[in-house]
Amino acid sequence: MADYEAPGFAQCAVCERTILRGEQLWDYVTAGGESRRVCALCRKRAEAAGWMPARLAEELEAPAEPRQPAPFVKPRAVGGAESPLIRSERSPLERALEAFNASHETRKIAGLRRSLGEPSVAIAEGDGSVTVTVAWDLSWYRWEIAPGRGVTQIAKGDEIDEIGPPAPEWNAQADEEGRVSLAGG
Repeated sequence: MADYEAPGFAQCAVCERTILRGEQLWDYVTAGGESRRVCALCRKRAEAAGWMPARLAEELEAPAEPRQPAPFVKPRAVGGAESPLIRSERSPLERALEAFNASHETRKIAGLRRSLGEPSVAIAEGDGSVTVTVAWDLSWYRWEIAPGRGVTQIAKGDEIDEIGPPAPEWNAQADEEGRVSLAGG
């Protein structure tokens, strides 16, 4: 097949199919930081290759603003009880978990959860990255979510005893669809 692309016609970066008029393309960022456009049929393949939706990559790359104490705001009384303050800004941890939960890795967790039951889940923040460890008695996986690199599987093992130091703090959970969240969150 010739490497010919009709001028003005877009192609999917995964399947290289010419996109039909009216067909939607999705913007992704590769692990190397390159922008790519992907058709709807290839989105899962792009995510399996470690590509991240562009909007999530932008959020992960945004530098964290220095933390300043929040100004005191007196809670308003609602029905006789004080209402809690609601913060709209998302932390780097929240952005990383959103990126993980948008990745193809959740399908792996959901499939194993159906076979092996509910896993133990640990989420840990490191120097600019977040690590997610999901474990059953017979299998475990560890991923790193880092700005500009997306979601990367960094370790895998057959028995929970093989997980190396530091020992995970089982502080999270995974739902039936494989999405992870901090316990109680």
